[in-house]
Amino acid sequence: MGRDEDLQAVHEFLQQAAPVVLCALKGMGGIGKTELALQYASAHTADYPGGVGWLNARENLELQLTPLDLEPAPSDWTQEQRIRRCWSYWGQGVKLLIFDDVQDDESVQPFIPPSGLGFKVLMTSRRRLLGSCYEVQVLSEEAALKLLRYLTDQERIDRELGTAKEICNWLGYLPLGLELVGRYLAWQPDLSLVDLWESLQAERLAAEAMLEAVPGMTAKVGVVAAFSLSWKQLSKNAQTLAMLLSVFALAEIPWRLVVDCWEGDDSTRLRDRELQQLSLLSRVRQEVYELHSLLREFFAVKLAQYPERESLITRFAEALTAEAKTVEQIVVIEEQERLKLSIPHLREAVQYHEYLSVDDKTWCCTASARFHESCSLFKKAEELYMQSLEIRENQSGAEHPDTATSLNNLATFYYSMGRYGEAEPLYLRSSKIREKYLGAEHPDTSASLNNLAGLYKFMGRYGEAEPLLLRSLEIREKQLGEKHPDTSISLNSLAELYKSMGCYGAAEPLYLRSLNIREKQLGGEHPDTAESLNNLATFFCATGRYGEAEPLYLRSSKIREEQLGEEHPDTADSLNNLALLYRSVRSYGKAEPLYLRSLKIREKQLGGEHPDIATSLNNLAELYHAAGWYGEAEPLYLRSLEILEKQLGAAHPNTVTCSKNLAGLREAMGRSNSPVKRLLNWIVDFVSTIFKR
Repeated sequence: MGRDEDLQAVHEFLQQAAPVVLCALKGMGGIGKTELALQYASAHTADYPGGVGWLNARENLELQLTPLDLEPAPSDWTQEQRIRRCWSYWGQGVKLLIFDDVQDDESVQPFIPPSGLGFKVLMTSRRRLLGSCYEVQVLSEEAALKLLRYLTDQERIDRELGTAKEICNWLGYLPLGLELVGRYLAWQPDLSLVDLWESLQAERLAAEAMLEAVPGMTAKVGVVAAFSLSWKQLSKNAQTLAMLLSVFALAEIPWRLVVDCWEGDDSTRLRDRELQQLSLLSRVRQEVYELHSLLREFFAVKLAQYPERESLITRFAEALTAEAKTVEQIVVIEEQERLKLSIPHLREAVQYHEYLSVDDKTWCCTASARFHESCSLFKKAEELYMQSLEIRENQSGAEHPDTATSLNNLATFYYSMGRYGEAEPLYLRSSKIREKYLGAEHPDTSASLNNLAGLYKFMGRYGEAEPLLLRSLEIREKQLGEKHPDTSISLNSLAELYKSMGCYGAAEPLYLRSLNIREKQLGGEHPDTAESLNNLATFFCATGRYGEAEPLYLRSSKIREEQLGEEHPDTADSLNNLALLYRSVRSYGKAEPLYLRSLKIREKQLGGEHPDIATSLNNLAELYHAAGWYGEAEPLYLRSLEILEKQLGAAHPNTVTCSKNLAGLREAMGRSNSPVKRLLNWIVDFVSTIFKR
């Protein structure tokens, strides 16, 4: 089933014009190499009029090649002479010779026919042999289901199709596993697929359906026995490496993580010379490998019996925790690419909780959460932040400073999602714990004060925000120094507050000082530097200094696109602000595409109800209002106002501003209320809309 392309590829290869054409079918045990060779021989008998020969490479090859009616050779003949005599008994024309289950090149080399006799040679092997190898892959889902339908009946499989797909996926689409399960189902016609699935999940490779081959199968052994043949050929160190690999998640494995877990410097040699040679490990691409799902199960069974099991798992847990601690709060694109492969294994490390400290477990969760948040996978990020908090509260207690860190992380996530009502109590609780147990002058206390103040500033509660920010800045300057990156955070936050309050003279030096620290300490391309550039540019716009603002916006936008991605919410923020500048100087043609792009990013990444989407809608409506496109502006104002009232409340400054903007639009529309003016206004609006589009 599902091997038509393989059969065609093998046939095309064997038709090459060469003295002796050799092709080896390579793959893991149970993948169907022997079956493929059998099917090829059966389908192409007519292409080999000289005969087709089948040899079991694990048994005496000379005895299999010698015709029964051949007189015994003289005792002084060499093996080469005896084998050469056998070739003369073959018929005329092209001939096919198949060596099944070859262990190594040396064992079959003496039995390869000489050139000029018209032989084609096909071999099957778990090892990579000399010459050309054709890698046999697992079946597709479609072919796997087709095989199950063939072995049982179509109605039975289709009736429980979802469960059938789960079974195929768990079996890794391995032909041997699929055939064993299919024949087991045929043997028990009243067994439901759900019951079989539960048995497989409970007993894994020890399930009755996986154990033994049945009459009629090409394979003569079950899955475990098939894998055991390869296992026995591994050295002790290679077996240990295989068991270590079973601890990793069922996902692509970056080899650098394996090296970090392995004691010694021979992991690459064992990988290449043993595991790959025996098709027990697959290379996906440069330094990235993967295990078949059933092989992972098999190695896990071996690990459970291994005396040094705890040592292996501990090394895995420690290595993955070290990887987690490299994940910054802001994950840039370059880091996303590196971490994409690590994240499944970080999540897997948490499963081995008894081998991890509380700190290690939360680091793995937090690192995964930061990665998912950077990829705008917010639901998964929230689950991981909450899991981290749950671990802290259960293991360290509700009042522990580390619990405060998890509270702060979750609150910051909620703040970024516009869920301010959920963020505030978490920030308050985090701040209270830190001040009580770490002290009023601790940098972590300062961080909580700064974050809580930022929330109050956004909510328009300026009087509550200012003393918190002043105190946060004072702590950081005293404890960390005036040029520390964290000090720049407090400077930037205080500047943002003063700008919102209209205290421009107090805000500007703080913006400049924050930007200077970030450029020197973090570099000109850091996302925090981009934030300072963006905020300073917004300040310049607020004070009418558009010429100074534009290059800062452009630079901020470029950094964010390169470091965070073209569809990151922060990139949308820069685009929105640059559009705001162009609208202010009446460059409507430049402003509109930026507003639209910013809105599209926000709707895609943040969902339809985020306050930032309301901001984009309001700003786009402001543009249309200024351009005289009243018919397009009004529904945008209405949608923006609906979101703001729902998320922030009617008294929030942003809601009040949007409400005033809508009132201003309606007043402008009402001034042209005579029939003639309404008609002229409609014509102008219609023509402008057509021209704009």
